[in-house]
Parts: sequence; C-alpha cells; structure tokens
Amino acid sequence: MDDGLRGAHGLVSGRVLTVGLGEGEELRDTDFEECRLERISLEKARLSGVSFDECTFVGVDLSMCALLDVRFAECEMRESKALGVSWLGARGGGLATSSLRVVDSRLDYSSFAGADVRGMSFERCSLREVDFTGADCRGVVLRDCDLSGARLVGTDLREASLVGSAGWAMEVASCRLARLELDATNALDVVAALGVTVVAG
Repeated sequence: MDDGLRGAHGLVSGRVLTVGLGEGEELRDTDFEECRLERISLEKARLSGVSFDECTFVGVDLSMCALLDVRFAECEMRESKALGVSWLGARGGGLATSSLRVVDSRLDYSSFAGADVRGMSFERCSLREVDFTGADCRGVVLRDCDLSGARLVGTDLREASLVGSAGWAMEVASCRLARLELDATNALDVVAALGVTVVAG
C-alpha cells in the first residue's frame, strides 16, 4: 500500500504517511482521518480542499506550502516547520474545538493576516516576523513562544494567552484585549503603551 500523499483522493483513514509532495505538486479534495504524517516534505506544494481530522504531523516541512480551503480539526503538529506560509486559506474549528496544536515548531515569516485562527495553540514555537494583522485570535494560546518582530495590529486577542512569549510588537490601541492573559512583564508593557504609569505603592 502506498504510504505517501501523491495520488491520494477521497477518504484516507488510519494511515502512517511518510512520502510527501514535490515542489509545485498539488493535493486536492482529500479527507485525512486519524493519520500520522511523519518526516515528510510539503515544501512549496499546494493543498486545496483538503481536511485533516485528528491527524498528527511530526517533523513535517510545510514551508511556503499554499493552503487553499484547508481544514484542521483536533490535529497536532510537533517538531515541524512552516516557514513563510499564508494561513488565510486554513480553516480551524473555532472556539468550540482545538483545531490545531503546534508544539516545538518553527513558523517564522508566516502570515495569519486576516485569518480566523480561533482554536489554535502554539507552545514553545518560533514565530519570528509573523504577521497577525487583523487576525481573529480569540482564545488562541501563544505560550513560551519567540515572537520577535511579530506584528499584532488590529488583532482580536480576546481571551487569548501570551504568557511566557516575548518580542511581539503590539499596536495596543487597535487590538481587542478583553480577558487577554499576560505575564507581569508583558502586562506592564501593554499598560505603558496605553499611556498609564504604574507607581509602586
């Protein structure tokens, strides 16, 4: 049985997939359920109308992969990289589900601008120079991440968490921050950006 993505179509269930796609290759209209994608490259490939349900990505390279109407539901990505990816074409499960949990991975230079990324979580990830301009990040967890140079402009961060993350540049006045969770240092930076001075008592 083929253990790769090339030629996959329809429903693919319970498989371990170890062969990716080459640059410029396209995967269309395929539903993956409870699959494990291991150490494969999708760099500069194109995914269109693809869904991943309860799938695990380990050591996968999604760098500069085109995501067009791609859905993640209850998925986890570990020790992977997705450099320079536009996530606008990815659909998550929203606040009701955990659409994609990303751990110990690199997503530098990617764009979530204008994207709905509710339900995603990032732990110990590198998100350097990532653009969250206008993104719906309600309930998103960004824990212990390197956000050096990341842009948070007009971002909806209600009920999100940035605990342990550092380096981000937030245009505070343009963001929605109700019930945003921050550690003490970041909280002071946000308060200072609002023009408030905290005086020790």
